[in-house]
Amino acid sequence: MKKKKIINILLEIIYYSVGLLLLSGPHFNKYLGFILGSFYSLYLLAQRIYYRATASYFRVSTVFTSFREMLEKEGGLEGLYTFRDLLPLITITGITVLFLILRYALKCKTKYRGYIRLASVLFFAVAVFLMNDMVSGIKDSSINEGQPVYETDQYIYDTVKNPKAFVDKFGLLTFAYRDTETLLIRGKNVVAYKGEINSYFNSQSSVRFYNDYTGIFKDKSLLIIQAEELNSAAITPELTPVLYEMLNNSIEIKKFETPVLTGEDGDSEFMANTSFLPETDLYPVAYKYVDNIYPLTLGNIFKENGYAANAFYSSNGDDFNRNTTFGTYGYEFMDGARLETETDAPDSSMTEKIGWINAEKERFCSFWIARNFHGPYERESIGVSEDDFARVKEVYPGIRTELAAYFAKVMDLDRALDTFFKVMEWSGKKDQVIVIIYAQHRVDGIDFGENSAYSRLEKNVQEDDEDTVDDKRDPETTDDEDREPVEIGSRVDDPLFIIYGPGLEHQVIEKYCTCLDILPTVMNLWGINYDAKYAFGNDILDDTYSGLCFDEEGNYWNDDLYYESSSNYVRVNGYFLKNSAADIVNDFNYKRSICNRILKTDYFDVIK
Repeated sequence: MKKKKIINILLEIIYYSVGLLLLSGPHFNKYLGFILGSFYSLYLLAQRIYYRATASYFRVSTVFTSFREMLEKEGGLEGLYTFRDLLPLITITGITVLFLILRYALKCKTKYRGYIRLASVLFFAVAVFLMNDMVSGIKDSSINEGQPVYETDQYIYDTVKNPKAFVDKFGLLTFAYRDTETLLIRGKNVVAYKGEINSYFNSQSSVRFYNDYTGIFKDKSLLIIQAEELNSAAITPELTPVLYEMLNNSIEIKKFETPVLTGEDGDSEFMANTSFLPETDLYPVAYKYVDNIYPLTLGNIFKENGYAANAFYSSNGDDFNRNTTFGTYGYEFMDGARLETETDAPDSSMTEKIGWINAEKERFCSFWIARNFHGPYERESIGVSEDDFARVKEVYPGIRTELAAYFAKVMDLDRALDTFFKVMEWSGKKDQVIVIIYAQHRVDGIDFGENSAYSRLEKNVQEDDEDTVDDKRDPETTDDEDREPVEIGSRVDDPLFIIYGPGLEHQVIEKYCTCLDILPTVMNLWGINYDAKYAFGNDILDDTYSGLCFDEEGNYWNDDLYYESSSNYVRVNGYFLKNSAADIVNDFNYKRSICNRILKTDYFDVIK
């Protein structure tokens, strides 16, 4: 915030204070003035003391808890305050005494009460104007390219997540105002929303349905891999033998989608780990609501059932606030620094460490964020080695550069998984590990559909570009009949979602689903009891669940319907009833609104 905004806040608080004094009238303003001055002086003194002990500032909502913890840690107040800290209280006491002398000893009175009343109204009008101007200035602050959202003025002011960062940027006066406002708004929301939230949960069943998949992985370890933009199109026996074997010995979920919401990767991880909709009004949930209490999280549930829970990411843990979010989900989080890997290292560089960290545990639930598949798809991008790129060009002469780079990235993940399984085999635990791989969203920038470069590659049609001049072949040898057809992976342009376990036979489940459904599906496969009413997703393997996908625009669809949010129009397929389709749409809209209210009020913390 600029210096002008700081001045506005100071003037605004002064106007409010003077206005209250004037409006209170001559019989009460002397008492009100003393109370306001004393209260704020005590607030400043308490904050100074607390800062000396903790290098931060306390919140109004936790003042008693914060001070009790501080006093227990410091062993009392001794040494935490000085005489200078008491000067505000001494000053306000002196002013009050002087006022009382003037008022009662010297009988000083005013005959201009009408003007005083008018002045008080003007004070309040100017105060409101200045506060609106200040807030508008914050709202209009732009996010510079490459600047994390949590460093912007708007985020710091709106969320009040970090007291020290707030005070450093806006000052203690603004913090006192905004912290109190946040507490009041939250309390108001709790009162307004609590009945609606309670009504929703009372209408939901806590019972989970059993099916043929219930408990088939009971007591086995789990590795979940969020693999950015992984598509099965690049999984081939020639280039990715490990992934190819996994794909053909897995439960393969077709029609899997993950919407790219406000929080992007962070929202996908949030849905997968909580089965909760990230219905925020402005910010990614990973920043604004990361400290909320959630009734279901994968890491915490598995820990409660005797598993070790770890999460891994090769780059900076500040990305999408993962240093904090994965603690909320119940994992011990390790980023590139803790794993001692280079920044932007390929996935294959870290899986041996991941393997041995897990091998030391009797049972584990691990969440690994593989990041190779993020664009751009170039020869120099992360996860593309020269050897892998050359191998792709050898198998598919004439392949376009972006496709070759993408295939090379998948090869690096294949090598990473090979290393992981070898560690599991050396530790004697390979047969006890189940691996779930899901793509965070569709591939951005590469088309795998009909008449695309990929589809022409399938048909052995050459797609030379500027980077493949050295690979051009004699025109006489480019006919399809002169080449051995090469087997390529799945032709479906859906993000990959597989559940792999040794000895599984390949099964295909065609059902529209999203990350929201991962937690209930895992709970069923492991036979873990949980309160199903707190999951906003569904078990994908439940035959009674018809499936549902949604996108960032608010559109919903499955095999029976398509809902277009912009026009509020529902189209049904076949003989599916429009009333039934409307019920599905209304139910999901209701769930979204409930999640929004739960997030705003931190409902599960309030009701503890």
